[in-house]
Amino acid sequence: MKQHRLMIALLVSVALNFGLAGILVGDHFFGRANALAGAPLKRVVETLPADSRPAVREALREHRFELARALRELKKNRRRVQDLVQREQASSKDLERAFADVRGATEELQRILHGAMVEGLSGGS
Repeated sequence: MKQHRLMIALLVSVALNFGLAGILVGDHFFGRANALAGAPLKRVVETLPADSRPAVREALREHRFELARALRELKKNRRRVQDLVQREQASSKDLERAFADVRGATEELQRILHGAMVEGLSGGS
């Protein structure tokens, strides 16, 4: 029972973290109106030098299709974890693989986001 609660807690944590990431990407990169969604990302961009901000925003917009693909993959992998956690007899091997897939998708999303930021900050060079 303890392991089951731990898995649920991990799933909730992952869902909250990536739910926020999805909202941020949807709001900021795709121009969806949501008063709360863009605030954390906007704060990050606001920490950049003022003359770099437009280039970073543009680089992020240019990578919006890659970001959307990476988010879809992350959501697919999160659903797989959720499905496994809800099973009573999910094997540890299946759970480990599903969590590894979530980590891989998270890393891919971060790679794209970080790459776009570097691109914007370096002027595309």
